[in-house]
Amino acid sequence: MPFIDFWKHKLNYPISLILAEIDWSHKSYNPFNPHEVKTDELSFLVTFALPVLIGIAVFIGIIFLVAKLISSYSLHHILEQMSVHQFMIDHPIKAETTVPVGEACQIMKEHGLKALPIVKLDILVGIITQDIIDNMKTNEFIGTGSPVAKLMNRKVVSVHKDDKASKAFKLMRKWKMDVIAVVGNQNYLVGTVTYQAVEKFLAEKRS
Repeated sequence: MPFIDFWKHKLNYPISLILAEIDWSHKSYNPFNPHEVKTDELSFLVTFALPVLIGIAVFIGIIFLVAKLISSYSLHHILEQMSVHQFMIDHPIKAETTVPVGEACQIMKEHGLKALPIVKLDILVGIITQDIIDNMKTNEFIGTGSPVAKLMNRKVVSVHKDDKASKAFKLMRKWKMDVIAVVGNQNYLVGTVTYQAVEKFLAEKRS
């Protein structure tokens, strides 16, 4: 029987001779030379493993991007559905135009404010910020008892209480504002919105 005779013949071979007859050229590891690296192994890495790893990385990146876009759209949608008056601070801290600069600075310090709305008979006419105080020679104004009207910024960025919350958020981000004044009819000051309040509100919506 040729088949049985073939294996009897092979079994009588020393194991080293049997292994020597095997064609190892298609393997990535040669038992007769463990330190030899076959070109097939490098070819496998270049043609298969590397593209797969790149594909996985790109896929993960796309997932994160899509998740971020969905999150941004959801938050924008939430802000579009809300009005400013729903999360503004009622009865905001303010100062009249006749208040001395030193007193206005003290009010901001006591309440930890970065901006103080200035009103005249409750009508918003200006704002004083920490940046104004830091950049101006306030000591001269404080020493002379000058009214805050001389130091305030009259170009106030504000929103109406019935505006969409998204408008307030966009303006605060655009002008890098920590506080934005909220007005009602005839520019009466009715509240403020702080960046911290917006972030807290959005964080609650995310959870």
